Amino acid sequence: MIFNISWKNVWRNKTRSLVVVIAVTLGLIGGVFSGAIMVGMVKQRVYTAINNEVSHIQIHHPDYFANKEIQYTFPFHEIVDFAEQQDGVRSIAVRSKVMAMANTSGNAGTGIMVYGINPEQEKATTKIYNLILEDAGTYFDSESKLPSVVISQKLAKKLNVVNFKLTDKSFEILEKHEKPEFIEKARKLKDVLFRREKDFIHALEDSLQVKLSQKQLYNFTNAALEYKLRSKIVISFVGTHGDLVQSAFRISGIYKTTNSMFDEMNVFIKKSELDALAGIEANQSHEIAILCNDFKSSANAYKELKAKFPGLSVQEWSDLQPDLKMTTEYMNVYFYILTIFILLALGFGIVNTMLMAILERIKELGMLMAVGMNKVRVFKMIMLESVFLTITGGITGIIISTFLVLILGNTGIDLRALYGDGLEAVGYSALIYPEISLKYLIGTTILVILTGIVAAIYPARKAVKLNPAEAVRTDN
Repeated sequence: MIFNISWKNVWRNKTRSLVVVIAVTLGLIGGVFSGAIMVGMVKQRVYTAINNEVSHIQIHHPDYFANKEIQYTFPFHEIVDFAEQQDGVRSIAVRSKVMAMANTSGNAGTGIMVYGINPEQEKATTKIYNLILEDAGTYFDSESKLPSVVISQKLAKKLNVVNFKLTDKSFEILEKHEKPEFIEKARKLKDVLFRREKDFIHALEDSLQVKLSQKQLYNFTNAALEYKLRSKIVISFVGTHGDLVQSAFRISGIYKTTNSMFDEMNVFIKKSELDALAGIEANQSHEIAILCNDFKSSANAYKELKAKFPGLSVQEWSDLQPDLKMTTEYMNVYFYILTIFILLALGFGIVNTMLMAILERIKELGMLMAVGMNKVRVFKMIMLESVFLTITGGITGIIISTFLVLILGNTGIDLRALYGDGLEAVGYSALIYPEISLKYLIGTTILVILTGIVAAIYPARKAVKLNPAEAVRTDN
């Protein structure tokens, strides 16, 4: 009976109750959805770090990380054989690595890290081969008199091995994103070749007679971008004997990850070619990367490798990128703190609403107590009204936000045009797939119920302190 009365009391003043319900709903949509975006971003970052950059486990010479000098190699055959026997190990990649300088005819030079790889091993261990851009070559599949090198889009721009030219294909792409009047004005630049991005942007803005937004610049520059494949790059480094080594390479393919810091530094050539140039023995390597089926099998393999090879540096992905591990561990704490702050703010609104409801019903409450309803029942009734009010908004907010997460978790939220450079500069993808766990939704529901209970205590105490004789004489 108390439940029915409490539920009906909530809707006696529909406008006021709906305002509170909508406030709770919108607050939880904001909290849950923002939490889902953060979870999606962090999980994507962990995925790309493991599959593109560090794998689950890496093994190095114990002195390698001091200054990454070329002489810190180690024999890898025994390690590979042992790692292959571990349960859950999916693939292993053996690499040589040297710090070097890259030069082209249009660039004075820039520092890079050269990875000497076995392409087939890397295809099983990393996703770089899947990230070769459209119309940007292949992953070591092309033939050339010079050895092949795979570089990133970021480095290609830095080395001036790209052009900017608006073609018929460019305008087909732009028609999906830009205003027709802008496209017509931009046709003045059709087939005009620009070797530098800033020259293209300057000519484009002069042609359009307007200062382009960040999103418009992104659309036009990406539509006009052309890669000078087969360009020659000269790579210079100090070999194992202390002599300067220089060699020319042809660009085989151009890749792009969601981490511009990684892209700007790392290029890939075949291990046999790097070893021959640097004077590294064929049975030696600088790095072994191990990809496992999951984090549990990774932890087991890590323990076995560390115990078997105590003289080497065996590290998990969390050791190689501790900041990412910290972000992952504290993400749930962040969500609950965010949700608590939102519900705390909403709780004051609920308290205010319930106090107003009690002030309007002083005479009614006095009559109920006068005819025999004890204070415990009055207290319970007010508590239930507050809880019902909170749960109605809370459950509605959780359901709506869950549907939003499910829909956008499949389609993604594309922020590349607006915040792509900024997010990729710190290693995060600008194409975000929100994700939320059932555990977090259950925890949020419990917090909503607790908010309703806590918010009802003060109004309920005010109600039970009413004097029935004085309350029935009150005019309201």
